[in-house]
Amino acid sequence: MRGRHTTERARGHRFLEASGLQRLAKGALSVGLLATALAIAGCASHTLPSSPGNGAPDNDPASLATEEAVSASPAHPVVPSVSLGRPNAGALEVGVEMPEDPRWEIVVPQHAWGTQETVDGIAAAVAAVNREHPGAHPLHIGDLSREFGGPLYPHRSHQSGRDVDLGYYYLPGKAAWYQRASEATLDAPRTWTLIKALILDSDVEYIFVDRSVQRLLRRHAIEAGEDPSWVDMVMQHKSLHPNPIVRHAWGHATHMHVRFYSPEAQARGKKRYEELVARRLVGERRHVSEHHTEPGDDLSGLALRYGTTIGTILQANHIRPDGIEPGMVLKIPRKGRLVPVFALSTPPRPRPPGQATSPRTSYASRDH
Repeated sequence: MRGRHTTERARGHRFLEASGLQRLAKGALSVGLLATALAIAGCASHTLPSSPGNGAPDNDPASLATEEAVSASPAHPVVPSVSLGRPNAGALEVGVEMPEDPRWEIVVPQHAWGTQETVDGIAAAVAAVNREHPGAHPLHIGDLSREFGGPLYPHRSHQSGRDVDLGYYYLPGKAAWYQRASEATLDAPRTWTLIKALILDSDVEYIFVDRSVQRLLRRHAIEAGEDPSWVDMVMQHKSLHPNPIVRHAWGHATHMHVRFYSPEAQARGKKRYEELVARRLVGERRHVSEHHTEPGDDLSGLALRYGTTIGTILQANHIRPDGIEPGMVLKIPRKGRLVPVFALSTPPRPRPPGQATSPRTSYASRDH
């Protein structure tokens, strides 16, 4: 396993100190490591008391982590990750470091921390590609989050362990991190298999892919026999579906941005939030909201609604005053607390015709 990165750990501690979360992260981390050690030793079936018997109050963050960690199996210890807040205003406790593996290449190891669900989702999707297409080059894995989450330059998101930048699969001799995907470079069959696995077999929320790359992937999927109606449902290019998973976002012709729900990690964060507020451990800080424009939206109304200025919106989105139109996704910088995430009911994960649908839990996290 790679050694610790002292500089990044120091930055993570400074962030947690500033946001008041360091003591909680340390307590949860130490308990999580203890539970993992018990699991590896074959003791995972023993239940540690979560009441005053172990010296921790019922609502203590460390005790919450313990309850989940001790359920791990010896073969696959579960780390009780905690995703706090939103991707653009959040933090990560008891994060999981993306392991080394010959099937992928981690670009910046100190930025390769996520929730257990995020790490598992990435690994499972890459495994699916290698099963279906043996001989694939190692997939480049860009930034997830820092060890304790928080701001990660130059990203607006990547703060709560639920985001990852993944490279595309490329044709022989073309693979490189941040290589622009085109008809001359993109390995469409492998990239489509990766995206399909993320949609069907993980708790993915969104996948941001440039529309030029979507065009190539859509063409391949239809030629490979995918049901066109299902492709329309999950991919924005040439689709009228109101909520596709694969969406266009500027700057994603060189990589895709994947966001996971991580429902278990978010549920832990939701439990934790009220305690953080009560203890005044959640402070004021900037975050970015995402707004999907509709007919009738105008800049002055949006500025009033989100408590910001027209100039701030224009600058954040690189648009002119007359550049707003329906169907856009605007980034709106705001000031506010590290906000809680409330569960919502959402449609089941979309599956091709003939396959049973599977439910998924959505969380109100629309910030990119």
